[in-house]
Amino acid sequence: LKLVVRDTKGATGTAMKNLTINPGASSDLIISDITEKPVISFNLNSSIPFSGRGIDPDGELSGNQLVWSYDIIGDNQGIIRIGSGNSGSFIADKSTGELTIYKLFLNASDGKLSDIDFKEILIKLVNIPTDRRCSDGTPINQCSADMPLYCDNGNLVSRCGSPENCGCPDNQRCKRNGTCGGPNRLPRANLIEPTQNLFGNNASIGYLGNGTDEDQGNLISSELIWIYKAINGQSYINLGLGFDGSFRLISINNQPTTYLLKLIAIDDELEMDSVTKQITIDPNLPPGPIEPPENFTELRWFEIENGIISAPLTLFNDLNVSNARYIGGYTNAGSIRLNFLVNRTGTYYLWILSKWTWGSSNSLFVSVDNGVEILFGNNYLFNQWHWVGTSQVGQVPSRVVLQLNNGLHSISIRGRENGGFFGMDKLLLTNNELYTPVGLGGLAENLNSPGPGNNTPNITLQISNLMPSTYQIGSIIPDSNVYISNNDYKFYQVRNEFNNYLWIQTKNSDKARETDPWVTFSVNKAVSVYVIWDDRMPIKDWLQDWQDTEKYISIDSLHDGIHIVYLTYSIYKKDFSEGSVLLGPPNGLHYDGNMYFVLVKERTQLSPLRNSPFFEAFVKPFKVFLS
Repeated sequence: LKLVVRDTKGATGTAMKNLTINPGASSDLIISDITEKPVISFNLNSSIPFSGRGIDPDGELSGNQLVWSYDIIGDNQGIIRIGSGNSGSFIADKSTGELTIYKLFLNASDGKLSDIDFKEILIKLVNIPTDRRCSDGTPINQCSADMPLYCDNGNLVSRCGSPENCGCPDNQRCKRNGTCGGPNRLPRANLIEPTQNLFGNNASIGYLGNGTDEDQGNLISSELIWIYKAINGQSYINLGLGFDGSFRLISINNQPTTYLLKLIAIDDELEMDSVTKQITIDPNLPPGPIEPPENFTELRWFEIENGIISAPLTLFNDLNVSNARYIGGYTNAGSIRLNFLVNRTGTYYLWILSKWTWGSSNSLFVSVDNGVEILFGNNYLFNQWHWVGTSQVGQVPSRVVLQLNNGLHSISIRGRENGGFFGMDKLLLTNNELYTPVGLGGLAENLNSPGPGNNTPNITLQISNLMPSTYQIGSIIPDSNVYISNNDYKFYQVRNEFNNYLWIQTKNSDKARETDPWVTFSVNKAVSVYVIWDDRMPIKDWLQDWQDTEKYISIDSLHDGIHIVYLTYSIYKKDFSEGSVLLGPPNGLHYDGNMYFVLVKERTQLSPLRNSPFFEAFVKPFKVFLS
């Protein structure tokens, strides 16, 4: 007799009691013609034939008294019913990894007495050619176990709807583009230019804007529509699609005339948002915008976090910075791009409100209009926000000067170094060489742009003082190298939950190190630290009090770019408070296995109930039992 308890997260616990009843029914299960083999194995997507019979004291049972089902060990989906009869077959098309165990059951019952027989079937993924499956092991033209992914000729794509119907996780819906998500959130239209609203007759008026969406991220140009009309006009005139453009306007009846410029943003669910700008055409003014005096100091302030961000650069919250948000990172990967219009051709000087943590993270690369990257920063003021307007080689700083023509431009910024944290908060362009910004600067032109929205992880965790200093901090990218300066090991299967964790990339050449501690760093938040350990390497004493999560990451071992074998790395977890984290040495022999690497996640604050006597006495033991 078996009792199965399942909670809302899919975890199960069981209790069993053996009962003996005589006489009773019995069952005899046969799979194909290979029952004499000690291991029954098939390749993924094979048809598994089976047959069996049931006998009770009154004789042999009929086919409709025989019920077949199977369970995939480790997928937490429960038992799947196949049907009834003396024989049949099913397709083994689901995989949990390189080797998947299917448990096939035959239940024989005469209505009063019953018996169950089962056999375990090993389903192998390794014999499927690489070009016939995706990176997570899903065969081509099949839905992945990770909804709503679908293996489309070797590429994992989202297909929750028809015709594939791969479905969505609980509490999510299928969107028009085939992805899953919660209730659709409205897009946001952001009109950046023109900033002035007074022009002369037949002036060339440049416009610039973008659209963001908390579900999609940054909208593409075809999802932005520009229109305009006279303020008292009956209908709009279409300017077209895109991020930017220009048009000309004239006054009506030779009188000052006000027009309404509108930007409409449309997301992939056809939800819309719009923003408008009033422009007045004065026939008494010369064509073009009003020119400032010759010696006018132009100050163009921009919130960097409201630009277009690419991972692994991340959005951080900080009430002590401008707009309470800034962009930060640990590596030279990822970039931030700001688009803007220049109305006056001339020389501009660049300033960035920056923060460096140490000498391996104190410089940036800057490029204008996708041009040559120039060095920015490299000064030696650490762990505080300060305005940087120079490029420093050695001890000699020089101003960063940009020559900009009238029209649309873009600035792209990325980290230059690996190994330390850097932050970027605000950007200033000024035509005054003698002007030096202070504090948080002035009001930004793009202040009302919401930036990346929820598409960019909103993380406040920071890692500093990492040793060895040659190790790097970033985020795991599929198919990337596991170790620094080593192409022999690449990530193969990584659980989605680890994608937004901070990753400390180590060197495999350090796997025999005996220095204790070996990896050290500081954190500004309470964290969970995960040590990813090669299963071939003996567990060291310093890991004995770490929790074995019973999860793993698969690593693809290569030789000269050719696949050799898949390795399994187990995941061990321990919680740390804000401050220093010390990890022990690998202390392994060179033939034992590979060096460990580390993942770090900000720890969720738990309910005070967990520290109560009630939790220790009742809840905690019950949770252990269910596991």
